[in-house]
Amino acid sequence: MITPRPVKDLGNVSELWHGDVLTHAGDIRVYLKRATNEEILSECLCAVIGRALELPIPRAYLVHDPQRLLGGGILIGSEDAGMRSWKHFIDAAYLTAINGLSDWPMLHDVAVFDEWIANPDRNTGNILWDQVTGWALIDHARSLGAWPPSRPVPPPSAEVRNLLAEIIHQLPGELEPKRLEKLAQTRSQSYRRIDSQKAHEASRCAMIGMAERAREALSFLGARATLLPSLMERHNPQTSLKL
Repeated sequence: MITPRPVKDLGNVSELWHGDVLTHAGDIRVYLKRATNEEILSECLCAVIGRALELPIPRAYLVHDPQRLLGGGILIGSEDAGMRSWKHFIDAAYLTAINGLSDWPMLHDVAVFDEWIANPDRNTGNILWDQVTGWALIDHARSLGAWPPSRPVPPPSAEVRNLLAEIIHQLPGELEPKRLEKLAQTRSQSYRRIDSQKAHEASRCAMIGMAERAREALSFLGARATLLPSLMERHNPQTSLKL
């Protein structure tokens, strides 16, 4: 790994770096950040499962730093999707950005996925967009109860804010919320078919001492999948949206 450059121009709060890392498939350009082991596990599990569901989530990597270029240890790497955050477009061209999101065919799918993984941190900075390329989703580190630090995996019925569900409920007409509720019922069944053992292995959880938490998180997802329809129904259409 060549010393990555610090990133300070993406509106990021946490330290972030951008550079190339060596993988079995060759050099890959990634964004790197330090995180707790719980956050690293959540990032890896959600990326593995989300990609298996064909959601637009960049690959996640466990990046070793034996040369201590960034202080040593293991960092979480997210493959560079080559897009800017939706926040950039919100700030620069609000109506274009809002219309782009409302026209996104996968908007409802992602809202249901965020509910399933109990993602409390979907925001305009971790939705990437390019008017030509499309959309990508990053930063699932706080999902599965990984925040605050050392918090246990939550109960399956845990309620978290779902930004995209709120946006859908504010779209014109009554069809979009109904479509969201119907999709939650469908995804409830497909999510339960995820191979937990393969997800456990693919997350490389043993490398960071998180094998047991990974099993707990996957058990949480299995139980939460059955609750998805009722969890989606709780979203109030009148909830105000703050971007």
